[in-house]
Amino acid sequence: MNDGVSTQMTGADLLVETLRAQQVEYIFCSPIGACGPIWESLARRETAAEHGLPKYINCRHELLAVGLAAGFFKAVRNCRSPKGASASTPKAR
Repeated sequence: MNDGVSTQMTGADLLVETLRAQQVEYIFCSPIGACGPIWESLARRETAAEHGLPKYINCRHELLAVGLAAGFFKAVRNCRSPKGASASTPKAR
């Protein structure tokens, strides 16, 4: 029965689902028009009660988004590394 609701996945839906499957926790992004379909996909997931990963972090500028993503990675990498494993980046010689 077709109730007028499309069940077809968009490219943005596929991207968000792939990020979720890879257990990506956050999307750091500046508000540009090219990200509109991703916002719509995340909004559809929210209204469908599919809360969970990934969460969208709205940044005022793309440099802020990159800085936040890099800082988050460094902080999380150090917290989640297995015991005895070196979590530091190799130093340049």
